[in-house]
Amino acid sequence: MEGRPEAPLQALAKANRFRLYSFDLGLLGHMLDMTYADQQAQSASYKGYIAENFVQTELCARVGHPTYGWMQARKKLSRWVRFRDCLVYNPLIVNNSWGREKPMTDSTERPTPNIGTLSPVNIREIWPKEDQDFTPWLAGQAGLLGEKIGMDLKHEETEAPVGRYSADLVFTEERSNRRVVVENMFGSTDHDHLGKLLTYAAGLDAGCVVLIAEEFKEEHRAALNHLNSISTDEFSFFGIALEAWRIGESIPAPQLRVEVMPDNWTRTLKDVQDGRLNPRQQLYQQFWSEFLPAFRSAHPKLTRRTRPSKDNWMNFPSRLSGMLTYTTAFTGDGRMRVEAYIDNEDPALVEEAHQRLQERAKEVEDRVGEQLKWADQRSSTRASRISLYFPRPLRVDDEQSWPEARAWAIEAMGRMRDAFNPLWQKLELPK
Repeated sequence: MEGRPEAPLQALAKANRFRLYSFDLGLLGHMLDMTYADQQAQSASYKGYIAENFVQTELCARVGHPTYGWMQARKKLSRWVRFRDCLVYNPLIVNNSWGREKPMTDSTERPTPNIGTLSPVNIREIWPKEDQDFTPWLAGQAGLLGEKIGMDLKHEETEAPVGRYSADLVFTEERSNRRVVVENMFGSTDHDHLGKLLTYAAGLDAGCVVLIAEEFKEEHRAALNHLNSISTDEFSFFGIALEAWRIGESIPAPQLRVEVMPDNWTRTLKDVQDGRLNPRQQLYQQFWSEFLPAFRSAHPKLTRRTRPSKDNWMNFPSRLSGMLTYTTAFTGDGRMRVEAYIDNEDPALVEEAHQRLQERAKEVEDRVGEQLKWADQRSSTRASRISLYFPRPLRVDDEQSWPEARAWAIEAMGRMRDAFNPLWQKLELPK
């Protein structure tokens, strides 16, 4: 046999085509440059071996998954295999005593997925007592709660005293240091817990209140919605239903389902109508509303924020230290920058952290891939910043440049975090 093997059809070599691994012995022989005499000289069984081996080689090379065949040329065997993001079907069977190749036609079925059924679980099977079991568990779930209410949270206190009572949980929003007070309860909502929650919010100067219960009565859902409707951006009211589920005999999985939340679109519209948002703030808010989803998609573990800023900047926690955050900002001189922002009530700690990082400037800049601007701590502020700038001037009203600026900032923020986070840990800087 002469010549080298080739794909029977060039169209099948394209990765975006649906591949049918069928063969025709005459076509195969022709593409292998076999003469008619050579093909005729082979026995029927040997011709089958050539074809089967050709298909097997193609499947192994292109799919990389186990393949299956048949024996004694009597029983057909269908098989779906995964190629990249597609399911590919091998339509070949041998279904008669002569070993003749026929395409798959009847009684061919796509594989049926194995799907379970969700079953509710009594939450008391997981947490027998609300105060002794559920509250301590939720205290360690700042990420889960933050994901539901769209904030980056850190736990501040459990059973925080407020006069003669105590709030179940207090968290802090990392971006703004705004307090988030949480009241838990098993069963249906009632006036007692809702009233206590509002008292705790006033006593702790909280900007966000969260009521968690198994079931929300209509009057309490309406009360929280009303509070949201008459409040400004500084105050938010959430109602979250507590559930637990399992699939088959699996371990139970908790679920926090948001029942009540602020209507941010309506709030923004009211702010514009009432003159609380000037045209530039509206531009900032529009830019960040497009930036946030793209940022969360590119860096899903960096932030849980869903509410866009109306300011010229947005910052995101480092997850390592309250001193270190990462910020994207439009500057007053018409530029955009991303920065590692170091801040603390003690200016001496800020200065020490800045100096120790700057001593490793070459290591940091090698990781970032660009030279950074190491701004010294200024007398007008206790904070320090290490910045990377967009390559050309940019103002927020240059809307045509938003896609490019957004992509640059998202990618640059990732590089900054990848450079500074490991070094912050290595130098054992304050947490």
